Amino acid sequence: MLSHCVFPKKNLLNWLNLRVICNYRHKLYFVSQRSSMIWSVFYLMWHLGKNMFHIYSTVF
Repeated sequence: MLSHCVFPKKNLLNWLNLRVICNYRHKLYFVSQRSSMIWSVFYLMWHLGKNMFHIYSTVF
């Protein structure tokens, strides 16, 4: 009987934690979507720079 009373509370806590995590992830996703273009441009520049350096060091 006691464990039955404790279990739903634990479940509710888990559910609330899950909701908070999902909400946080959702906000994080929106922020990342907004800044993803900038990051992808940075990544592309870094990747190209790295490749160019690799080609440069191989040729010379």
